[in-house]
Amino acid sequence: MKLLPILAAGLLLIPFSSASYITINSQLPEIFTNENSTPVKLTISNTGDEGAFSVQTSFKTPDGINFPTLFEAKMDPDSRVDNFFNMNMTAELKPGKYPIVTITEYSDANNYPFSAISYTFLVYNHRTSSDVNGLIDDVQIPKGGKSGTKLKIVNSGPSEKDVKITLFLPKELFTSSYTENVTLHPSEQKSIGIEISSLSALPGSAYTILASIEYDDSGLHYSSFARGLATISKNDGLFSNSITAVSIFILSALILLKNRKPKRK
Repeated sequence: MKLLPILAAGLLLIPFSSASYITINSQLPEIFTNENSTPVKLTISNTGDEGAFSVQTSFKTPDGINFPTLFEAKMDPDSRVDNFFNMNMTAELKPGKYPIVTITEYSDANNYPFSAISYTFLVYNHRTSSDVNGLIDDVQIPKGGKSGTKLKIVNSGPSEKDVKITLFLPKELFTSSYTENVTLHPSEQKSIGIEISSLSALPGSAYTILASIEYDDSGLHYSSFARGLATISKNDGLFSNSITAVSIFILSALILLKNRKPKRK
């Protein structure tokens, strides 16, 4: 049983750790306004067990809608910050619903960068309900690689729609084409191929991906969002949980066999 102490020593070298994590949530309620300037409240919270540093929030908005960039030097675990500011419109917009995307960037204690995206709407003067809706198929992407997915959109309305599609990704991901124009006939469905690359995304992590869908009709603006999830493949490596479990099983079996071995008289 000379193998027994060697295997036991090897198991002691396997790293067992409980990783800490940062979970940043940005909450921006839908905005309704009849004015060119309106007050807005954004709530950012860290529900993880590790502090977040250099927390910056910016916004992707249609032309003529302006939001400021917000910054917090540090957010401790289980903390929350309420930001109050004004949204300003610098161009004449058609009444209707417009897409707003929030991009939150932050880093951990080792200065490793992360980002997350979320969405809401700005309703100007008149509330509209889009006839064009869609979804993005969930996709798994290898670390440092790329994978294809599809955006599926359907026009449930009675008239043809000329739709503008804009794709939004966290900064850890990339695609070569972010905008596309599509014409949809009544009751027509289309699928649009999307290729997404992993840049600095961590294995085992999951990222929300979004696509805004906009069109004009009868002097009003309409918009909706399609949502999907991109997961980065996890490479467990040498000391994966499965290998650790097998090693422990073998060690336990060897100990059991040694204890059951009859003693010589």
